[in-house]
Amino acid sequence: MPRLRLRSPDLPPSLSAWVLVDQESRPRFWATVWEGILTNGKDGTAARHLANVERFYQAAARTLGSDSLDRVIASRDFQSLESCLSAYLSSLQNSAARRRVDLSDPWQSALRFVTDVLRHLGVDEADEVQRLEARLTRIEALYSQIAPKKKKAAAPIRALPAIVVEELYEIFDPLSQRNPFKTVQIRSRNYLLFILYLHLGLRRGEALLLSASAIRSDYDLITGREYRWINVTTLEGEDPRYLQPALKTEQSQRQLPVTPELVALFDNYVGNYRIHSKYGHLFISQKKTPLALQTVNDIFNVATTSLSPAAKAALEVRGWAKIPARGKGSQDEREGKRWISPHDLRHTAAVLRLKRFVDSGDEMEKAIGKLDTRNNLSL
Repeated sequence: MPRLRLRSPDLPPSLSAWVLVDQESRPRFWATVWEGILTNGKDGTAARHLANVERFYQAAARTLGSDSLDRVIASRDFQSLESCLSAYLSSLQNSAARRRVDLSDPWQSALRFVTDVLRHLGVDEADEVQRLEARLTRIEALYSQIAPKKKKAAAPIRALPAIVVEELYEIFDPLSQRNPFKTVQIRSRNYLLFILYLHLGLRRGEALLLSASAIRSDYDLITGREYRWINVTTLEGEDPRYLQPALKTEQSQRQLPVTPELVALFDNYVGNYRIHSKYGHLFISQKKTPLALQTVNDIFNVATTSLSPAAKAALEVRGWAKIPARGKGSQDEREGKRWISPHDLRHTAAVLRLKRFVDSGDEMEKAIGKLDTRNNLSL
């Protein structure tokens, strides 16, 4: 048995300890020194460390020959010792990758054992200390290589599935019983915000820069038709927000055509539900100031938790983290994405528009070019 516990009423308590033995039941010299003297027998996990050290002794026997590790340590044969450690490290790495487990603990025990003993041996030889420490630094650097590489989680698909888009329409509809927002003013504001993000693919901050007169019109004498568009640009004037929204680039300023339905929705909100404010921004908070970036996040967090279990499952299938029930769960997304954002609607708008271009006969490369130049929807 490679690991024994010394226990006897004839032995003083200080000698009752774990000890490693070889195949002939002889104590392994440096393991005994390390456990009994260098660690002073105070390590509460001595049994675990010694089990790991025995594993290293057995690996060393395969590399150096039977019962050679104590001799190599005593002679401070760094070349052989480093070869042994490298082989052991490689073996642990292969095993960790194959079994998908973290084997840093056996490696740490072996490294601690070797470095403790070698430092003990080098204490009285001042001329060897510097070279000894340099070699130990090289050995200790190997430790960082033992942790198995974690498989990087695939990024969630950003375009939203159909069931989620359909439910968001219902959740944001001001007349819907599923609408979680309190007043008719807030519901109307949030619905227009949702439509602009989804239909026009606006970035989060771009919508918050729109003015209450952002939709413009002109009359074409040749066709006899009136054209409407929305100006996406920086709004001049005072902005009291601590984090002020801004266009991503100078090229983000653009004009986007709008449908009669969107114009009617826009005019209805501005004429009937927009809170009067001294600021010219389209979207105003309950405090009569321009809507904040964080408030937009909060709106979509509430909408996300209002989705049905089936819609949440559709997102989780696409790589999202588990979405909490309404009013529950942290907004910390370090474990994975779990909240719908305006950028998800922008991705969805881009995918739908790209499909429309391709379905109309455009090659993919041309369709992507249209997506970028016409709508600034490059993602």
